[in-house]
Amino acid sequence: SFYAYYFQSPGLDIFDNYRSAPFVGDRQQYVDQLYKEIEKRWISNNQDAARFAADLRAFGANLFDQLIPHNMQQMLWEHRNELKSIMMISTEPFVPWELVHLKEPGQPLGNEMCFLAQMGLVRWLHGAGWPPDNLRIRDGRVKYVIPEYPHDDYVLPEAKAEAKFLKDVFKAKKLVAESDIVRQQISQPGVFDLLHFACHGVEDGGMVSNGKLLMQGRIEKGKYIPDYLYATTVQQYAKLKFQGDRPMVVVNACQAGRAGYNLTG
Repeated sequence: SFYAYYFQSPGLDIFDNYRSAPFVGDRQQYVDQLYKEIEKRWISNNQDAARFAADLRAFGANLFDQLIPHNMQQMLWEHRNELKSIMMISTEPFVPWELVHLKEPGQPLGNEMCFLAQMGLVRWLHGAGWPPDNLRIRDGRVKYVIPEYPHDDYVLPEAKAEAKFLKDVFKAKKLVAESDIVRQQISQPGVFDLLHFACHGVEDGGMVSNGKLLMQGRIEKGKYIPDYLYATTVQQYAKLKFQGDRPMVVVNACQAGRAGYNLTG
């Protein structure tokens, strides 16, 4: 098996097809191991952002070498300053294309930081339909779920800045970070235009149905009791479409970018 690329850029007058080298290993296993290595390095290097960035660039450059054919590498490198947005439409959900890091083909990494994410890359799954052309955010219809974790090991300092931004810009309202409350909220159609999560996330064993967001939880007898909002719960209870509304949900959490297959889809 291999990847077939169909690159279309009317602005650059490029409409070309490319083909990767054949796969000789297990693609999903390779990607799973990549995630594990990234997370392991973040845990070990959380006091050294520069070292972590260097490791991440190396992972991305390796993806560039492994997944992108040489002639396509040359094209992307040549036009790296002209590409301002990229939509990656793929037939499978595994590869973290945002992490692919451009470099001069056949050469070691230079000093230029050039992840596809920095070039405006967004991912979309082929056959998943299309989002609406316009997003509507009305006064009083922006809410956020940002837990105030009672255990120091889980505190996310930057999330406080997100809460302030949401309140300052959108006059957002805080939603108590409890799974039952969030479930009840998403079960009511037409109550928000934007729902923003900033919390811990967990992808469990490669099964997307086991994905979960860590809500606030509680302390009982000196022990932290976690509270999870499960992907399956959201899938079965959410009623988001209402009289033409199609609200936006932002999930800023660890492992939220992982995707995979369920039992039949």
